[in-house]
Amino acid sequence: MIAMHRIATALALTATCLSASAVSVLAQTPQGSYTTNVLGGSAWDTFTATLTAQHALTRTADFSSLSQLQSYAAVWVDQELGNSLDAAEISALQSYIGSGHKAVLIGENYAWSAWNPSIMSVVGGSYVGDCSWAFGTPSVAHALTAGITSVQSACGSTIGAAGAPQVLFSNGMAALYKVGSGEALVILDSNWNDDVYSTVDNPVFAQNVVDWLGAPVPEPETYALMLAGLALVGAVARRRAR
Repeated sequence: MIAMHRIATALALTATCLSASAVSVLAQTPQGSYTTNVLGGSAWDTFTATLTAQHALTRTADFSSLSQLQSYAAVWVDQELGNSLDAAEISALQSYIGSGHKAVLIGENYAWSAWNPSIMSVVGGSYVGDCSWAFGTPSVAHALTAGITSVQSACGSTIGAAGAPQVLFSNGMAALYKVGSGEALVILDSNWNDDVYSTVDNPVFAQNVVDWLGAPVPEPETYALMLAGLALVGAVARRRAR
């Protein structure tokens, strides 16, 4: 009984550590020539309302100031058609994420030939320029895929193998990257979140992304504690079954 109590306590503490909360999020002012599909854009009304109801959103002209980035719990980088992140922004974002923060980086289809490579440079990743409308099922069990049966890309690109991504869905539209002690979520489509195109479980994924932004980056010890607790619960259950 004492062992089970300790296990239950450990699992409860782990769940508490991973729970979402309200955080400060920094995003750029809408830029480029496709600003309907960004935070505050007319096609993202529902998602923008969801995010701003849960988190405090602040705008910036660019991401080149590391000191500014470090004043926020998370960073949201919207797609910019015709533009690209410059070297100073890439460096600042890498340092910011690597120091234990979270970022969401939004790319798009093959027409974003300057933008997509620049966001992939932040995470050391690669992509295949495409206009995919593929459906995808969860590839991993993760908070970002919780409650999802299927999602659909809406003319987006697909994640490549570089950078050891944790690809979230079988259609390759989104992946999680470890950058130092932080995490970056890359989504290579901006229409998946549209009020018009949002289909199947895309709204569930959208809510998961908002919740993920507010959850702390898990330390390796946290994962180890949770896995050890689950293993012990399983061992006790097997012993009782005998």
